Amino acid sequence: MNDVPERWRLKDFAPGERESLRAFSDDYDTAGWIDVSVPGDVHQALIAAGRIPDPYCDRNALECAWMESREWWYRTSLAGAGPPGIGLPTTSDGMRIPEAIVQSH
Repeated sequence: MNDVPERWRLKDFAPGERESLRAFSDDYDTAGWIDVSVPGDVHQALIAAGRIPDPYCDRNALECAWMESREWWYRTSLAGAGPPGIGLPTTSDGMRIPEAIVQSH
């Protein structure tokens, strides 16, 4: 069984922005990324970080609608993972399968 790395981070980008900023590179400044738990999802991570209200309560979904126009990326480090910048597929309906920026060491 593979071990899941302990430290994961999450950040949103405008569509296509991650590539132009080279956010997948080892030397990219991760100061704006938030620490998250994996497994988990984007909504729960943002609620825990205080960035959004719970979208499943009342009419809070309206305040969270901006999330759908952003790309959400998870980042971690894996020993011996291969070349950096490996992306994993995502779904847009809740982003249950995270895209990952992988740093290899």
